[in-house]
Amino acid sequence: MTDLPTTRVIDIDAPAPEVPKGVEVTLMKEMKERARRLCAPKIEQYRECTHNKTFSIVWACRSQLNEMNDCLHQYTTDEELGRLKREWMGANAEAWQQKMHEELMTKKMPLQRN
Repeated sequence: MTDLPTTRVIDIDAPAPEVPKGVEVTLMKEMKERARRLCAPKIEQYRECTHNKTFSIVWACRSQLNEMNDCLHQYTTDEELGRLKREWMGANAEAWQQKMHEELMTKKMPLQRN
């Protein structure tokens, strides 16, 4: 009996599915860009507060900084990244499964036996 490669089952319903590193980097960039767009008013308020200030920024703009960071953090969570990964997996599931199968076939990985 010859050892055939195992197929890799990808759980797209997992909290944060595994995606290629390049895809993850792209999704993280998209997530951060979206956060900046959605938090643009808070970012602008902080920018305006810091205008023509030096050391006093630390205490003069603390509330604007906290509001900006709170806004950005709500859109850059692990849950949001997981959602983007699941969305990508859903849109690319068939192509991804085929690529993984081809990768396993070229590696000639042995079957895992219990």
